[in-house]
Amino acid sequence: MNIHNEVVKMYELMNLSTGKIVRKGEALEKLLQDLPEGLYEIKEDGEFVRFYSTTKPEHQCWI
Repeated sequence: MNIHNEVVKMYELMNLSTGKIVRKGEALEKLLQDLPEGLYEIKEDGEFVRFYSTTKPEHQCWI
């Protein structure tokens, strides 16, 4: 018997200017589309993953 358990990752995007969670979901690529200008913190399953900037791509930072 072969049982597959798929692990679903949940993402949160927080606007660092306001400190508010602006988006939550399973598909990070979709969450990053059409964001207002700003700097964001991305969490995966509640843990910090990276910063994301909509205005300065050179400020992308993976941890």
